[in-house]
Amino acid sequence: MDGKLMVDTPAREEQWRRLYLGVRSKFVLALTIAIAWTALSVWLSQRWLIDLAAVTNWPFALIAIIFIAYVPGFMNAFLIATLSLDRRPLAYVSPKRTMPGVTVLVAAYNEAGGIRDTLTSLARQDYHGPLEVFILNDGSSDDTANIVRDHLASLALPDTATFALHDFQVNRGKSAALNDGLKAASHDLVITIDGDCWVRSNALTQIVSRYMSDPDNTVAVAGAVMVRNSRTNLLTRAQEWDYFHGIASVKRMQGMYHGTLVAQGAFSLYRRDALEEVGGWPECVGEDIVVSWALLERDYRIGYADNALAFTNVPEDFRQFALQRKRWSRGLMEAFKAHWRLLFKRRMATLFIWWNVAFLPLDLVYSFIFKLRRLRLVPWWQLFRAMHRFRTGPSGPVVFECVGVPGMLDRLVADAPPMSRIVVAGTCMEPDRFHPMMAQLKEVDLRFSVGYNPGEFRDVLHMIADGKVNPEPFLTGTVGFEGVDAAFSALGNPERHAKILIDPHSAVSAI
Repeated sequence: MDGKLMVDTPAREEQWRRLYLGVRSKFVLALTIAIAWTALSVWLSQRWLIDLAAVTNWPFALIAIIFIAYVPGFMNAFLIATLSLDRRPLAYVSPKRTMPGVTVLVAAYNEAGGIRDTLTSLARQDYHGPLEVFILNDGSSDDTANIVRDHLASLALPDTATFALHDFQVNRGKSAALNDGLKAASHDLVITIDGDCWVRSNALTQIVSRYMSDPDNTVAVAGAVMVRNSRTNLLTRAQEWDYFHGIASVKRMQGMYHGTLVAQGAFSLYRRDALEEVGGWPECVGEDIVVSWALLERDYRIGYADNALAFTNVPEDFRQFALQRKRWSRGLMEAFKAHWRLLFKRRMATLFIWWNVAFLPLDLVYSFIFKLRRLRLVPWWQLFRAMHRFRTGPSGPVVFECVGVPGMLDRLVADAPPMSRIVVAGTCMEPDRFHPMMAQLKEVDLRFSVGYNPGEFRDVLHMIADGKVNPEPFLTGTVGFEGVDAAFSALGNPERHAKILIDPHSAVSAI
């Protein structure tokens, strides 16, 4: 095994090191900021939540707002806080040092259109160390193998680099080809690159430098994969933003907390002995995700080199795009199935495992909420008619007006959520007015009540006795029988008293 080399740290970083904040402290600080932002969001959205619950119901309103606003808000706040705190030192290696030997595995299946560029970019690497490149042609049905042979014959290679074609006649899958390449590898560091990638000239140097700079338990480093064909159409432009602002940002966040979840097959470095320990790449759809989680389950670390750049061609039509994201989703499910214990490991990276779990309800809620209105074949009028018939349709709260002061009814109509029922129990002895249009727009139900029948009094007393209703917040005083007259006089001042309890065992006669 090539030992990790000491990196040369520029003098300008010494001052930075004195101000360095520990990783765990950054994690706690970012988590605190995210929780505070979420708490603020909950506080600001209370009225929105109440109004939505009034026209639907509370479970629907809570689920919708939690997964449309609160959870994404927490994620974005944590991400932004983390990136703002990220001040890790640069991976710097002196050009005079000899880099460790590296074996590059280029898995190719029907890559006739892009394999030339991939080989050209690898031949132009500035890597100062032994470089071994295996092109693994996995039974391609196009002219990939012949193109590789012809291009290698005309390609100018560095003195320290060797390129070789492994031409498998039968297509067995990417994992089988990579495992054969792993067996043939001569070096202890293995890098995987897709057959349609263009690798920047310093990419291998940067990813190996990051590996040598990272903690000793690092067994893999994910490179930064960007979009090469971003100017093709609107879909590829959108994916460029996704790769840069989404995938790359999240990987940088995960890497800061020693928790990069996936060393993607498109461009990543692995330690050979660690791969052999987990049995190489498994035979499944998302082999890179599953092998990464197998390494994490053994308490190894996966790093991220944001300056080791490779550019890949992304899908150019929606069908290919949907198939690609479907493969990613299946790979994630395969990883959860094989390594579910990661959900309960005590490490900072566990947050990001649950982060992925949250995407399932997020996707479901977004799809349901925003696409429900497009289901034109559903007879919505019949559905709502049935809901109203069984009294399960949209409904609001019941609001009791117990004051009897002019203007109070108009204020309640203005403030009450839609579909509310306002029960007017307070007796107003003066003329009053309200705005009927506001009540009509909210479909408010106004009900005037002259008093309570004996059955209602009985039910309320029993609920108080059983502890189901707590009347204490309404009580502003207590008197005995001798204080009844004083109680009625005191209730004439609504700013001071709301309800006065008459307790037969009390000797209080004035209030």
